[in-house]
Amino acid sequence: MKKIFISLIAVFMITRVAYAGGEDFLSAIQAMQAMRDVSKSEAIMLNPEAKAKLKTVYVEVSNTSSVNIEINRIKDAVTKSLTEKGYQIVDAADNAGYVIQIDLSKLNIIKEKKV
Repeated sequence: MKKIFISLIAVFMITRVAYAGGEDFLSAIQAMQAMRDVSKSEAIMLNPEAKAKLKTVYVEVSNTSSVNIEINRIKDAVTKSLTEKGYQIVDAADNAGYVIQIDLSKLNIIKEKKV
């Protein structure tokens, strides 16, 4: 009985080690596959005209809240901040590399109650 118990433990340990080694082996194969895929990648040539377009921004501000706020002041503040960071503001979304849309939809005015 003792020999059967020891042999069962030995079989269990051998299968456990083999299974754990199999996971490592599979992960090593996957890593080699990823390295091979990276080595097959091709260089990307950047177009200087496209790079210049990435520095252009179109800003659109709308107010769908119940509060009346001058959206031009918000748009001016956003455009000023972007031009200080080196972006060029354009008048059409088709000419822009980025489009920023600001919608004031959840704006509420809360008045402080005097005690």
